Amino acid sequence: MSNASDTEEAAAPSTGSVFRDAFRLLCILLEGSSLATEGEGAEGFDRVFHGEKRAQAIVFYVCYPDYLANRLLDLHDAGQPGLLSTVEKIFAEDEPSVRLAKMIRWHRGAYFDLDNSLGVLSFYELIRPVQRTLPNLGSQHDYLLGPKAAAFVQDAVKLQPALAWYLERARLAMKVSGLKSGHALKAEQYKFVEYEGTKHSGVIPSIADQVKKRFDKAKVGDRDERQ
Repeated sequence: MSNASDTEEAAAPSTGSVFRDAFRLLCILLEGSSLATEGEGAEGFDRVFHGEKRAQAIVFYVCYPDYLANRLLDLHDAGQPGLLSTVEKIFAEDEPSVRLAKMIRWHRGAYFDLDNSLGVLSFYELIRPVQRTLPNLGSQHDYLLGPKAAAFVQDAVKLQPALAWYLERARLAMKVSGLKSGHALKAEQYKFVEYEGTKHSGVIPSIADQVKKRFDKAKVGDRDERQ
């Protein structure tokens, strides 16, 4: 059961983590973006990531490697090859523990305060947040990106190779998320009992132990099929 200090830690990252969080978000926005259609882009920004709710849902899979591993196992069970080795690496490097970035459960599911990250990325003109009116007269927060953002990530990884982890995990998160909307991704995440059962403002718990057992079973099954 989560306590108040857990909630504070998840909701209020330390100053030292602001740039890490911003880089993680930038990788996610880049990997989840698409070429801007006519009327969507702006000078210097030729790509767009659609939806803050979608961003939050994908951030969750990067912040919680155990939930990401579980979704990768779903894809493995559906017949996609080569994913068991990826899941094995997640557990071999103890990512569900050392890479965990706690998120709280709020009214619309897992929540991470993106304001600081968006502020940093906007200040350096790596993204441009925009608000669009939807056909149903609602609104949506989208994020424009361009060559400057892509070059920044490439240069950062070249200078600090350890940062490649965030780019790789953003790509894996997109593999399990695909083109699904934020609403669809949130609904998918609510299928986890631990996630759905977390009280509002409580920290979403790890499911590492049960995912590890599922992986071990899948690995044995895969080995038996190859023999």
